[in-house]
Amino acid sequence: MTNEPKTISELTASWQSLLTQAARRSDVDADTFIRGAYAAYLEAHPGMKEHLEDLQLKQQLEELRSRGLMGEA
Repeated sequence: MTNEPKTISELTASWQSLLTQAARRSDVDADTFIRGAYAAYLEAHPGMKEHLEDLQLKQQLEELRSRGLMGEA
């Protein structure tokens, strides 16, 4: 086993696999299980939803700037 960092796609595939397995074991639809897990995570981490929304807004602004549709202040 190596200590090399995994790529984002490898980590995503790993998490998707684990969540799908957990949903199957719980006898629940995978999408419903994942939505519930996400909601529980956000509830357990106050401020995380706002933080994620801020990151998304910053990404959207960067996208607009890179396309020349918004100036930089």
